[in-house]
Amino acid sequence: MDKTIKILVIIVLAMTAVILGWFIFSIVVGPYLAMQSARQSIDATKVGNAIQIQSVARAVNGQVTVYVQNVGDSTVQLANVFVNGELNSGATSTPAFGANLDTGATAVITLSGDYSTAAQLTIKVAAEDGTFIEYTKTFT
Repeated sequence: MDKTIKILVIIVLAMTAVILGWFIFSIVVGPYLAMQSARQSIDATKVGNAIQIQSVARAVNGQVTVYVQNVGDSTVQLANVFVNGELNSGATSTPAFGANLDTGATAVITLSGDYSTAAQLTIKVAAEDGTFIEYTKTFT
């Protein structure tokens, strides 16, 4: 009987250690897993957003026009355009910046400034949700 009690005590201690380990694991890792799950669901709402610069044209007077298409599966709102890393605050867009750009639709952005002597431009178009596209155009 003395040997049976020792075995039962070992089994009870082992079960206690497993339960305590599971409890500590759930307290430590549980909030992390919940945070990861929430982060994934937030990112999932953004996954379908995508824009693409279809073309960049420069007129004889140096005015540059950028054609941006919504190639994602949800509406986006264009926010800003950057040229060579600097905000082109005078740029205009049709539809206007901040307005909805439906799936498949193309926005026409006219940059402010004279780019007649530019050999190359790096253009970045950003949407309000953080979606962006960057494109480098070399003029010949």
